[in-house]
Amino acid sequence: MSRSRTISIQVEPRSMVGSAAARRLRRQGQVPAVLYGRGIETTMVALSGEAVHAVTHHPGMMELVIGAAGDQTSAIVKELQRNPLTGAVEHIDFLAVRADEAIQSVVPLEAHGEPKGSARGGQLEQILHELEIRCLPADLPESIEIEVSDLDLDETMHVADLALPEGIKALSDPNLAVFQVRLPRVDVVAAPTAVEAEGEAAKEEAGDAKEG
Repeated sequence: MSRSRTISIQVEPRSMVGSAAARRLRRQGQVPAVLYGRGIETTMVALSGEAVHAVTHHPGMMELVIGAAGDQTSAIVKELQRNPLTGAVEHIDFLAVRADEAIQSVVPLEAHGEPKGSARGGQLEQILHELEIRCLPADLPESIEIEVSDLDLDETMHVADLALPEGIKALSDPNLAVFQVRLPRVDVVAAPTAVEAEGEAAKEEAGDAKEG
């Protein structure tokens, strides 16, 4: 498991809301965002391009430093909205969290090791790439490595089989397949039957007759 560290992100409060104000912010190189959560007042904020880059490369808990006053709130990214054409981040939802309260999140899964079935010609296939989990904010990992070296040919590892780090509980369906080892698929082109070959020959003869 790669555990994420807590980083500080500077955000600025904003009073203007609505689509026109959001477009104006983006033209200025900023991204609108909102911070909400139980026990706090919903706050509209804006981030610089540099801050957005840091946020998008950090899946764990962060400290939002709000404005010149420097008020700090622990939060995680709840949702990122991107432009469907350019992929640029257009809006961020931050969820305020408490260190002693478990949160739900989705983290990437990564295979570690060489499957036993590889020696018999098998190839590892990853079916599930992200896992929904519950844990304390400080335990939220950037990714979870899954040991696959015991997987033999024609074997499948499900969510229920995953050995997760202490303090992390899987919320995804336990019956979902995550990894499997299979022989490479070989596409075989079937030879035409005698009837099919005869029919194709008849079509060609008819075509030649029309041309003549």
